[in-house]
Amino acid sequence: MLNNHRLRKRLKSSKYGISFRDRSSDFYQNGNGRNIQLKRKITKLKDYSNSYQVEVELKNISKTTKFINSVVIADFTLPKTLGSFVDVLYNEWTQSGSCKILKEIKKTERSDYIMMRDQNPFSFLEEYGYLKGSLISEWFSRVSFEKIHLMVGALTTSDQYTVIYLKNDGGLIKVCVVCQFDEVELPVGEKLKTEKVVFMWDKKSCLENQFAKLVSKRMKLKNVVREISGICCAYYAQGNKVNEEYVMNTLYKIDEKKNAGHLVNTDTILIDAGYCEFGDWLNYKNQFPKGMKYIASEIRSRGFKAGIWIAPIIATINSQLYQTHKNWFFQGFEGRKTQPFDFIDSLSLMILDPTLAEVKNYLGQVYRQYYDWGFRVFKIDFVYPLGFTTDFSKNVTRAQALTGLLDVIKSSVGKDAVFLSAISQLSPLVGYIDFVRTGIDTTSPLSYGFPVFRGVVNNYVLKKNIESFKGRNFLNGKVWNADIDCLVLNQNTGLDKNLIIEQQILMNQSNSRWVGDYIQNLNEEMIGYGLI
Repeated sequence: MLNNHRLRKRLKSSKYGISFRDRSSDFYQNGNGRNIQLKRKITKLKDYSNSYQVEVELKNISKTTKFINSVVIADFTLPKTLGSFVDVLYNEWTQSGSCKILKEIKKTERSDYIMMRDQNPFSFLEEYGYLKGSLISEWFSRVSFEKIHLMVGALTTSDQYTVIYLKNDGGLIKVCVVCQFDEVELPVGEKLKTEKVVFMWDKKSCLENQFAKLVSKRMKLKNVVREISGICCAYYAQGNKVNEEYVMNTLYKIDEKKNAGHLVNTDTILIDAGYCEFGDWLNYKNQFPKGMKYIASEIRSRGFKAGIWIAPIIATINSQLYQTHKNWFFQGFEGRKTQPFDFIDSLSLMILDPTLAEVKNYLGQVYRQYYDWGFRVFKIDFVYPLGFTTDFSKNVTRAQALTGLLDVIKSSVGKDAVFLSAISQLSPLVGYIDFVRTGIDTTSPLSYGFPVFRGVVNNYVLKKNIESFKGRNFLNGKVWNADIDCLVLNQNTGLDKNLIIEQQILMNQSNSRWVGDYIQNLNEEMIGYGLI
């Protein structure tokens, strides 16, 4: 059986080490290399008795700058005394990636054609510490045996992506935990630290909740619990097409319901994608001729908060931003990462380098302007491409590039601003985002016109959304407010009614409630779902 003494002994004797750019000659274990000095600290936590926190500090003691790929925190095999394997909590790194219970530990297959964005590409590289043939779980994982449950995960998340490799090796479970430094420079004499990683165990299956509480404490999170109930205009109703008329008609419908004595539960109206060319966030006049200040005023005059969707680092090839400032973008890097045809101009996304001073200034101006116009709810989307490049102008990891971007955004608006996330890696969002999407989209509007196809696609998508929401729901209310995305009642979706009801039940149990339909088209039965 696992206990304090045995786990500490196993951790203390476990392998640890560093991976450089020149991995063939520079990888070693146990801190006795001649180029990098490693110090591993194993601490018993007072917060939770059956746990140890592990952190590694590295110092360049060579005569030249080193480029650090990753640091192995611990590499060891679990004892047979834990009993037979039962299941494992598996977690991919983005909200659109899976989080679910698996009944076996098997090799994670890399996706090179469809939805590449759901996987961390560096986690499959041997020079980054990849354990061949392993199950790859990002940020956290929980392994259950007949006699005990073991949880492993990063308590801090701002600086590196933490990966847990699990491998069934002849009936014994091998565990390897890695923090990815993404080839950052470590000058002579300087130091770096890994994230703080916890190993915790219990006979009862309560570890996920305990882990979430530890993350909250280590990241010094305060006032996490917030509530929001909104209408999203207008992606799920008609794709990336939204304009002044659509938003005003939504407001008129709400006025009509109020005047008829109906209770309106909505507190936020959010303008979704489609009001401008991606990248040209202040060029909205074609869709909103009276201006964003006007529409925000109309929303606020009815007692609602005004929200806006912005995907800060992306731009289309045709955008004025890209055509005018190509030097702000990563060269030769297409950022969509969804399917093999992303390179086609009409599909391609150009990606800004958020570490450039000029880009920080531009994005600061965009968010500051919307805040000054009266917007208080900001949905941040499509930031995941930062996980696929290391060509930043500054010496930062991919996680730091994302948290640095969020620092710029949050410092550009007032403290009363509320932040939502959509397609993003999850772990760097801790401490930055109030309402975090923890599953994939509810539906794909492109499918609505195909009667048979739409049902197959949208029911698969919503099932995956619900599954991942459930898998990550232990973080809700402790680390952030989990968002299961919009309820979509449009009959053109082909959605199974039972799935819609399940989503609604889960939504009502959370603090984030959204409807994605054009409410002018909702009948009384649909409105009876109670979200508007």
